[in-house]
Amino acid sequence: WVIAVFQYLPLGLIISARLVSALAGLATALILAKISSQINGKNTYWIAFAVITILPFTLFYDRVALFESLTLMWMAWSLIMPVLAVPLGILTKQTTWLVLPLAAVYHFKDKRKVAVMVLAAFLLPITIWVLALGWDDFYQMIFVKTSAPLSLAANFKGNIFRVKLWFLAYLTWPIIVTAVLGSVGEFVKTIRSKTISPLFWICVWSVFIILLESATARIFYPRY
Repeated sequence: WVIAVFQYLPLGLIISARLVSALAGLATALILAKISSQINGKNTYWIAFAVITILPFTLFYDRVALFESLTLMWMAWSLIMPVLAVPLGILTKQTTWLVLPLAAVYHFKDKRKVAVMVLAAFLLPITIWVLALGWDDFYQMIFVKTSAPLSLAANFKGNIFRVKLWFLAYLTWPIIVTAVLGSVGEFVKTIRSKTISPLFWICVWSVFIILLESATARIFYPRY
């Protein structure tokens, strides 16, 4: 839907579509750099910006006409403006549902904001889907055609191995090691201070998503 708007630019179909990804990638880098500076101090702003810009994941997806760059932007934005970002992310790609609980925990002190975010996450996409498809097609899409029980067998061990390969290719060893050491350090800090920081929630949720996807993914490996 964003790409459709950009098609009005006199740049050609492919360039206009890729421009959406490029701008979304730039916005993601700026947002994550801001979040990093808020959590870890102002000196980390440009480090975070550089890291997110040169990662193979963003380096690739920010240059193609696919969903991922825009989805990642809304996910990152959900930690700053959750009421707007989460429903727009869901309308872009339903992978954004994965960030809803993290955004709720991240903003848990503002219970009104969390409540409005949850309502918007459900009501806005559903309203637009029903208007676009009609109730019958919407019902078929959500409850019939795409439904599958989570109890179906998944190759957990194989999925974990694929996660490792995915991370090595798209995040690289230095970033993985830094993330693991940082997560362990944040865990120790949480134990000592007996307070849970926003960064700790991000670390815990990231690990949880890896395990959840590995335990449930049956066709495509859990790259998200």
